[in-house]
Amino acid sequence: MPRPMLTVAAVARRLGVAPATLRTWDRRYGLGPSEHTAGSHRRYSGIDVARLMVMRRLTLEGVPPSEAASIARASDVQEDAGLASVTALTVRPVPVGGPSGLPPAPVSARPSPGWLPGGPDDLGPPPAPRRAAPAPVLPGRQTVPGPVDGADDPDDVSELLVPGGWFDDETPERPASRTGGGRVVSLPDGTPAARGLARAAMALDSYECTRLIRQHTDRHGTISTWEHLVAPVLVAVGERWRTTGTGIEVEHVLSEAVLSGLRTVAAGLRHPRNSRPVLLAAAEQEQHGLPLHVLTAALAEQGVASRLLGVRVPRTALAAAVRRSGPAVVFVYAHLRVDDPEQLDELPRLRPSPLLLLGGPGWAGAATPPGVERVDDLTQAVERIVAAVGA
Repeated sequence: MPRPMLTVAAVARRLGVAPATLRTWDRRYGLGPSEHTAGSHRRYSGIDVARLMVMRRLTLEGVPPSEAASIARASDVQEDAGLASVTALTVRPVPVGGPSGLPPAPVSARPSPGWLPGGPDDLGPPPAPRRAAPAPVLPGRQTVPGPVDGADDPDDVSELLVPGGWFDDETPERPASRTGGGRVVSLPDGTPAARGLARAAMALDSYECTRLIRQHTDRHGTISTWEHLVAPVLVAVGERWRTTGTGIEVEHVLSEAVLSGLRTVAAGLRHPRNSRPVLLAAAEQEQHGLPLHVLTAALAEQGVASRLLGVRVPRTALAAAVRRSGPAVVFVYAHLRVDDPEQLDELPRLRPSPLLLLGGPGWAGAATPPGVERVDDLTQAVERIVAAVGA
């Protein structure tokens, strides 16, 4: 059976990068095609593709390209790995945002993220699409001012920031625009990990998105991952969507990857420390549920089990859930403005009385019943719930 040999365009599609990026990796780092066909056309073998996948994986994790290329060239890869998966390849793990092997910092030591960073599903109906003014085309490749972590030289900047140029195989390399339009997610202040996640999302690589999120969560905890990895990318994707009116599929792939990673964390809790449950729900008309999943995972990291009721929970349904479960805490999230806070009056009066917490910007200005507490962010919510259940 003949060995599989792939063109530049085929390998670019397989890896989710631009053909121009493959040519750069070949020219600078020697990670090019090793096979020839009739007519002296160079083709990629399975071994070549396996090494390129190692290269891509490491650059997504924030490893400088030259170092990633050295590791890829030295990797003992197998032919089948190049045409399937590199998850079993042994490569040196590289920390993202801090040293590996350290337990997540306690909740009180982490920065306090906002509730919801934004994104297509978080912004309501889209505005009329408008085209951003074209950026001036400068001679050579356009770069972003200021240093970028992981760049070997100025020419490497756009390879780190731009999720592939998505040019056709025959199209010459072109300058990258930094407006956030086109096929680019603008992350000028993003960490290498966030830029890697953005590239994977733009490539619609849900597997890689999930892997990066899980890796960051294992190393740094849920709230840190939400603030430093996920939220910046969601904001950038949302801004791109507002600017161009396109990219909803990118947000959907990223959101599903986030949910997959968060559910893995929550499912890892085997022996909860709380005897009474914690109920998490959204307000009656609320459609944004991602912060509830973040809170569920963050509580699980603290040994607290919670029961997630989801979005748009009718007041009668929430009251029934409270009555049936006798929770220690009831948390209600609202991103959209709450016009009828009297929905909280429907909650039954139990003994012992549960702590009623409200979170999210939707509760601002709402007249809530006495005894109800508000929390400003996810960190405060976790701390208050952990204290309330005595965990």
